[in-house]
Amino acid sequence: MSVLSGFTGATLITSAATNSSVAYNLNAGWTNVEAEVWGVFGTPRTPAGGFPAISQSGGVDTDGAGKISGIGSIEITYGASGVPFSRFIVDTTGRISSSATKPTPVVTLNIKGTGFTTDATGFSTPARLSLQFKGQPGPNPSNPNQTRIVGVLNGSITGPTPLSQKTAKLSGLVAYIQNSSADTAGFFVWILQQGKAMTVLDTDWTGRGSITTTNGYRLNAAGQGFSRGSSLALTGSLGPHVNNFQGTPFTFTAPVSANGKGKIAGQAVTLTNAQISASLITN
Repeated sequence: MSVLSGFTGATLITSAATNSSVAYNLNAGWTNVEAEVWGVFGTPRTPAGGFPAISQSGGVDTDGAGKISGIGSIEITYGASGVPFSRFIVDTTGRISSSATKPTPVVTLNIKGTGFTTDATGFSTPARLSLQFKGQPGPNPSNPNQTRIVGVLNGSITGPTPLSQKTAKLSGLVAYIQNSSADTAGFFVWILQQGKAMTVLDTDWTGRGSITTTNGYRLNAAGQGFSRGSSLALTGSLGPHVNNFQGTPFTFTAPVSANGKGKIAGQAVTLTNAQISASLITN
């Protein structure tokens, strides 16, 4: 693999055996509550049973800076029969954010679309949709056993609908994002360790670190690509890890603990008590 280019087999064995130069996979994951990171992958919908009822298809995504964007469709029905109805192609933009002083994530979305309303006779007229959503983690109103991003929708529908012949105002509609979920932070990268220096090699992260005289380390990483906007500052201790290299037991030094702080997907995280594994890159 490219991480090992420039090293011959003999050089790698000799240098790694003395811990002066070694390439390894580092897998660190955190399960403490302060390491939780939310992602938004859809637009809001209303719980079943109320009207107007809003449903959605398609999806959005959340990047490393907490920016939310995507495109899809929204359907609005006005009664139990499902007709009349309005259907829109919508563009969604927004963000998710939290801070150390306000750790609960807040999601804000702007949803704008063009489409049509079909009446009970089958005829359709042009329509426009503009919605604003604000929410945070809470019990799913359609299934209280789930936690989802829950909030309210406000906005308007322009064009003839059962609500108005011109512009219908939508205000305070309870809504939730079914395609939203939380996960705990993880840091899964290649590390090239040379003497007192550490270099992060990964498609999602870049960064550098240093090894201290007390057999500890400091490592700063920044997101790149779709993860751009995320950042982590990690500290911890180094210790021995044992792998086989070409059938021979091989000991190298790598992190055995990792604590730190940072931001992932626009949300502040505090990372403690990592679960860590490290494995020598062998091919």
